[in-house]
Amino acid sequence: GEAEYRATTLHDYRHDGGQFLKEVVIHKVIDDQLWRFNSDERPFHLQQFIVGKRHDHVLGDDPAGAVADKFGISRALVSEAMRAIDS
Repeated sequence: GEAEYRATTLHDYRHDGGQFLKEVVIHKVIDDQLWRFNSDERPFHLQQFIVGKRHDHVLGDDPAGAVADKFGISRALVSEAMRAIDS
Protein backbone atom coordinates (compact mmCIF):
# COMPACT_ATOMS: atom_id res chain seq x y z
CA GLY A 1 0.00 0.00 0.00
CA GLU A 2 0.88 3.66 0.13
CA ALA A 3 2.55 3.46 3.56
CA GLU A 4 4.87 0.68 2.38
CA TYR A 5 5.74 2.57 -0.82
CA ARG A 6 6.47 5.73 1.16
CA ALA A 7 8.69 3.88 3.65
CA THR A 8 10.65 2.26 0.81
CA THR A 9 11.03 5.57 -1.03
CA LEU A 10 12.21 7.42 2.09
CA HIS A 11 14.66 4.62 2.85
CA ASP A 12 16.21 5.16 -0.58
CA TYR A 13 17.40 8.58 0.61
CA ARG A 14 18.88 7.48 3.93
CA HIS A 15 22.59 7.90 4.53
CA ASP A 16 22.88 4.43 6.08
CA GLY A 17 22.10 2.15 3.19
CA GLY A 18 19.72 3.88 0.81
CA GLN A 19 20.13 3.88 -2.95
CA PHE A 20 20.30 7.67 -3.30
CA LEU A 21 22.75 8.75 -0.67
CA LYS A 22 23.03 12.46 -1.15
CA GLU A 23 20.43 14.09 -3.36
CA VAL A 24 16.80 14.53 -4.29
CA VAL A 25 16.29 14.74 -8.06
CA ILE A 26 12.92 15.42 -9.67
CA HIS A 27 12.15 15.81 -13.40
CA LYS A 28 8.77 16.66 -14.89
CA VAL A 29 7.44 18.03 -18.16
CA ILE A 30 5.08 20.93 -17.37
CA ASP A 31 3.35 22.81 -20.20
CA ASP A 32 5.66 21.19 -22.76
CA GLN A 33 8.82 22.28 -20.91
CA LEU A 34 11.20 20.16 -18.87
CA TRP A 35 11.64 21.23 -15.25
CA ARG A 36 14.21 19.75 -12.90
CA PHE A 37 15.25 20.01 -9.27
CA ASN A 38 18.53 18.60 -7.95
CA SER A 39 19.24 19.15 -4.25
CA ASP A 40 22.96 18.60 -4.85
CA GLU A 41 23.18 21.95 -6.68
CA ARG A 42 23.29 24.94 -4.33
CA PRO A 43 21.79 27.38 -3.82
CA PHE A 44 18.57 25.42 -4.30
CA HIS A 45 16.90 26.28 -7.59
CA LEU A 46 14.51 24.96 -10.19
CA GLN A 47 15.84 24.42 -13.68
CA GLN A 48 13.58 25.15 -16.64
CA PHE A 49 14.59 24.13 -20.15
CA ILE A 50 13.26 26.28 -23.00
CA VAL A 51 14.26 25.22 -26.52
CA GLY A 52 17.18 23.32 -25.01
CA LYS A 53 18.45 26.28 -22.99
CA ARG A 54 18.56 26.03 -19.20
CA HIS A 55 17.08 28.79 -17.04
CA ASP A 56 17.63 28.68 -13.27
CA HIS A 57 15.02 29.94 -10.80
CA VAL A 58 16.55 30.36 -7.33
CA LEU A 59 14.27 29.19 -4.53
CA GLY A 60 13.51 31.30 -1.47
CA ASP A 61 13.21 30.47 2.21
CA ASP A 62 10.96 27.43 1.68
CA PRO A 63 12.64 25.34 -1.02
CA ALA A 64 10.75 22.16 -0.13
CA GLY A 65 7.44 24.00 -0.43
CA ALA A 66 8.38 25.55 -3.76
CA VAL A 67 9.50 22.17 -5.14
CA ALA A 68 6.33 20.48 -3.88
CA ASP A 69 4.12 23.16 -5.43
CA LYS A 70 5.92 23.10 -8.80
CA PHE A 71 5.90 19.33 -9.18
CA GLY A 72 2.57 18.61 -7.50
CA ILE A 73 4.10 16.52 -4.72
CA SER A 74 3.19 16.48 -1.04
CA ARG A 75 5.08 19.20 0.88
CA ALA A 76 5.53 16.80 3.79
CA LEU A 77 7.11 14.17 1.53
CA VAL A 78 9.52 16.62 -0.13
CA SER A 79 10.48 18.11 3.26
CA GLU A 80 11.09 14.66 4.70
CA ALA A 81 13.25 13.61 1.75
CA MET A 82 15.32 16.79 1.99
CA ARG A 83 15.76 16.38 5.75
CA ALA A 84 16.89 12.79 5.22
CA ILE A 85 19.69 13.80 2.85
CA ASP A 86 20.88 16.55 5.18
CA SER A 87 21.13 14.23 8.19
